Amino acid sequence: MKLPACLFLLICLCISAFGQTKDSIRVLIIYGSEPAEGYPTEFKWFGGRAGGHVVLQTGRDRVLSFAPTVYRPICHIFPSRSRADFRSAFTTNSVGAFWHTFNYTHSRKYCVDSLRQLVVSIPITSVQRKKLDNLSRAYLAHPPYDYAVVGMRCASATYEILAQIGVFGHPYTQHIWWHLLFPRDLRYELLKEARNGGVARGWRVYQTKGCVARNWDYDRSVD
Repeated sequence: MKLPACLFLLICLCISAFGQTKDSIRVLIIYGSEPAEGYPTEFKWFGGRAGGHVVLQTGRDRVLSFAPTVYRPICHIFPSRSRADFRSAFTTNSVGAFWHTFNYTHSRKYCVDSLRQLVVSIPITSVQRKKLDNLSRAYLAHPPYDYAVVGMRCASATYEILAQIGVFGHPYTQHIWWHLLFPRDLRYELLKEARNGGVARGWRVYQTKGCVARNWDYDRSVD
């Protein structure tokens, strides 16, 4: 009677294992850009070619984003040390709304398919998911740092969260904003991690080229 019981238990465990869906998060990036010569109807984006935007997709249709709360006359050049003076916020939105980020700054709308995009899918454990959820709740309630031109911005804030939950092998832990001044610096860190073992751990990278009507930001070489 012991053998059938063991076989039954083994079958149940196999069914349970195959029935589980692996958890993952995705980093979504719109490359910065500027109108290309000969396309006068294209419009300027906040941040220009070195800008763009970065968010962390934490759910099926939910992204976590870090941005300034005041754009005009200008966001802070240097970060405020007083929380009461922060001009920043973590917010949540849909995936579709993120891809339309720069459509909210001009009357002429672009097609999402015209964007140059980078999407990096990263598998996470249940422990990492719990830590991410706790960080998200805390940051949405009270941003831990100010948004500033010479300080933390969308790319460095996204990196900081990813580093805290342990997705990088050797992350920066101090002066993160200095190491990641622009979204291209985060793209470099992600693509480098993907090449150096990330793909073997289940990382997946998706990229699009973007339309010719805009001059898109470049990627740093990971070679």
